[in-house]
Amino acid sequence: MKRRLFDEEPRSGGGLSSRDLVSVSRPWLRLPLMWLAGADLRLTLLAVPPVLPIIHADLQLDEKGVAALGGLPVLLFGIAAVPGSLLIARIGPRRALIGGLCLIGVASALRGLGPPCRCSSP
Repeated sequence: MKRRLFDEEPRSGGGLSSRDLVSVSRPWLRLPLMWLAGADLRLTLLAVPPVLPIIHADLQLDEKGVAALGGLPVLLFGIAAVPGSLLIARIGPRRALIGGLCLIGVASALRGLGPPCRCSSP
């Protein structure tokens, strides 16, 4: 049996589980789901640039501070790359992706519990 993207290790006995059958019966669903997952993971990078002028005015940062703030998500992705790859090697890509999406969902929901922004527009 050939391996598919995001499959776990082959099971002993060579039989198909119910998860394998779902994966085989709907292969057309894999690409849109991977696209949605990628779009969701990139939203954190796309959220900062549109509000940089508001952050610049509200926090009274100079241009160096605003540039550092804009580059912070990329720097953090670079720092997290090695531990993330070790985690993927340990638990598998499917579980790592599902865990990451769940973590982003919980963090996004918790963001709504914060105080409302009372910033003036630039």
